Amino acid sequence: MGLQFESVWGQHRTRIVIGGAALACLVVWRVMWATARSFVSFSEATAELGFLAASASALALVAVFLRWRVRADPQVVYQLALRRLGRSPAVHEALGLPVAGSHVRAFVMTGGHPKLKRWWQPGWRSHRCHMVFPVAGTEHRGLVSVECKKRRGRYVFKALALDVPSAAGTERRLFLEGTPAMFNRGGVLGELRDPFLQVLSLDRAYDDEDDADDEAEEEERLEEEHRRQLEAAHEGRPVYFSDWAALWAREAAAWLTGEHYKPGGAAAPGASGGGAAARK
Repeated sequence: MGLQFESVWGQHRTRIVIGGAALACLVVWRVMWATARSFVSFSEATAELGFLAASASALALVAVFLRWRVRADPQVVYQLALRRLGRSPAVHEALGLPVAGSHVRAFVMTGGHPKLKRWWQPGWRSHRCHMVFPVAGTEHRGLVSVECKKRRGRYVFKALALDVPSAAGTERRLFLEGTPAMFNRGGVLGELRDPFLQVLSLDRAYDDEDDADDEAEEEERLEEEHRRQLEAAHEGRPVYFSDWAALWAREAAAWLTGEHYKPGGAAAPGASGGGAAARK
């Protein structure tokens, strides 16, 4: 019966939720309408629609509250884990202060759906978050492994461990919550953390590669800028923005005074004489 219930829930979850919400909205609407009419006389159809909207809003708020109470948010799990790490003296000694997290995270969500304990007794499977993410301190880097579940609106950590790899290829593991048996059960956290440990060992190589790419791009930029300066100097064009601004200012002044400015810096021949003859 339990497998049959979970099979039906997995295949028709959306339809069940929509149908149940529509039925609940209808029941609440009729109950509210009948209760209100027993005290006050309503004759307009808009009042009935208003009660329908109120019942739908109330059910929407209830749904949001229930979802918040039973669903585990990976972002909240990540923040709570960082707070636990920030309050641990052992973590401060292993990594150094301050302890910073990373936007790179891997997690697996399990549970979070109804179940049947027995054929007559329904239940709820807790929503669990299995997460792995790297952290860094002023002295070392580490890898955090987390198993957390949402239990009656509260986040309960079943496992919270920090692995600090060393240059010799070994690692030290600190347990803030849970035990080694809790950490190793199912192998979920181990499967998530192995790729991250390999990446952590290559962090220095990745940083050196990024620095080399930055230097190569800077050299290319300087060479390109030098080439443009040589071409501009050969053609007699301004090179820098200040040169362009000065040229534009001189051209504007020449236009206002009636002179035709040339890039060489002198007015066109006959420009001033023509102006003088015109003034005479």
